[in-house]
Amino acid sequence: MADEWHWVEQTEEQMGAQIDDPIEAQLDLWQVAWDGDEVVAGVLGFIDAAENSELGRRRGYTESIFTRRPWRGRGIASSLIARNLRLLEERGMTEAALIVDATSPTGAVELYERMGFRRERTEITFERDVEGPQHG
Repeated sequence: MADEWHWVEQTEEQMGAQIDDPIEAQLDLWQVAWDGDEVVAGVLGFIDAAENSELGRRRGYTESIFTRRPWRGRGIASSLIARNLRLLEERGMTEAALIVDATSPTGAVELYERMGFRRERTEITFERDVEGPQHG
């Protein structure tokens, strides 16, 4: 996901903490493609049962979708997303959601639209340095 604007390299310790997250680390919902012992692509899906109960829905998440540069354009992400959607359906989910950087240079928006996702809302993130000249 190094092409995404918000990507920050993680230490092994930080990655280990992510694996222990009770919501996002539902490894049985993760779809990962390998080339030998090298990770090629992944879809790190999850279901937030508490959120679903609170909001009265059955939504699963198809998140953290990535394909490493040498393997892009081969349909790998599409296949992994399709597998994730089947798993969510098998678990009783009636909808899937994801968040995407609409300016992603990888063509992610087009991929998700081809996979049947539709835009629900658009958010804008503002960012600025706090050092430097201050404006009243």
